[in-house]
Amino acid sequence: SASYAGNGIDRSEFYGVPYDLRAVRHELATTTITRLSPTQDSFVMPCWGGGSVRGDWQLLWAAEGGCDEHGLLQFDTSDLPSASQAVLTVTCEGYSTNGAGFSMHRMLRPWTEMDSWNSLGGLVAGVDYETVPVASVGAHGYETLNIDVTPAVQHWTAHPDTNYGFVLRGKGETSGFRTREWQAETERPRLTVV
Repeated sequence: SASYAGNGIDRSEFYGVPYDLRAVRHELATTTITRLSPTQDSFVMPCWGGGSVRGDWQLLWAAEGGCDEHGLLQFDTSDLPSASQAVLTVTCEGYSTNGAGFSMHRMLRPWTEMDSWNSLGGLVAGVDYETVPVASVGAHGYETLNIDVTPAVQHWTAHPDTNYGFVLRGKGETSGFRTREWQAETERPRLTVV
């Protein structure tokens, strides 16, 4: 139940909410919402000789220092005519997802799930991925994150031949994410575009 905590006689400000139902219905009827699953995802790292291939794992990692893992994630946006908003949803998993978080950058070069750190020649900021992140996420727990990646998707709809996906870079301890191979489909990464 709700209670009124105001002091004035005129309570209309608490109960009169303007809502244009006709406009909202029109917007819902004319707005296209597209949900995309990843076409590929993986992670690469210089540890253990840098030759490990991780494209078929159920988890991907992003960590700074130590193993310096880089998560890779790509969606096919070629059929999207435009994007007014794009949100990436990832479900966190990992050794210590309460670390310092991670940043997401647009990749500037092609890659495949069969690539390793060595086959990519390592990943260099400004050469292999954009230096300025598309998004940055702080400390987080075992949760589902919705990350606004609109600028990257808008860039890809305007320049489809530049879509090489994202690299996720840790800002400290490991951040882990469930991949497209994860058993529960609802917990796999998805990109929602309006």
